[in-house]
Amino acid sequence: MRNTQNKHACRDSVKARFHPAWVRNRFTDQLKEELLERLVPQYFHVAVMANGQKPIATPSITNLQAEPGQPIRFTAAFDVEPEFELGDYKSVKVEKPVVEVTDEEVQGEINSLQERQASYDPVDEDRPLQDGDFAQVAFEATPKKAAGATEPTAEEPVKMDEVMVEIGSPNTVAAFTENLRGTKAGEERSFEVSYAPDFYDHRLAGKHFDYKVRSIPSRRSASRSE
Repeated sequence: MRNTQNKHACRDSVKARFHPAWVRNRFTDQLKEELLERLVPQYFHVAVMANGQKPIATPSITNLQAEPGQPIRFTAAFDVEPEFELGDYKSVKVEKPVVEVTDEEVQGEINSLQERQASYDPVDEDRPLQDGDFAQVAFEATPKKAAGATEPTAEEPVKMDEVMVEIGSPNTVAAFTENLRGTKAGEERSFEVSYAPDFYDHRLAGKHFDYKVRSIPSRRSASRSE
């Protein structure tokens, strides 16, 4: 209460004193809150120490009862250190599996790393694209209406620039390899691609497109370094 009196004392040249009863009536709620903030943690600490408990987190206080002339009562929920006995872990035996790595597996992993880190160098000689080359292409793909449909498709043509295509790769759509193999930089090709119903890209699965490869500005091949 004295702290509250000091906080709210007049700051004029003449300092006034307040009667304790006035301060009590004016600041009852604030005094009660400040008192509980100091007392509840103290009582909690005493109670858990008396029971030999070791809290590992701040308790959650509920059901707080603090009426004038009555003991302070509350419920505290908290986590404590678990009690357990450490078994004879030193006698536990773990079998170490025998792993054999072949030279082929090592070389395969090296090749995979080289592929991921490969750079792409322009092919300077004037020759057509061949299997193993990477062609940088730009194309326009126009969706075709389904067989038997009378209404034209409402889908817009798909246009993409600077798409890298590996000629002859099993990951490349066969129609791209077949139509780009043998072309030179700057040539154009038009062809149709029909995607299987189970094609991995569901946006293309079961659909048909007319592709127009507008340009092949460069051809590149993977350059590996040790």
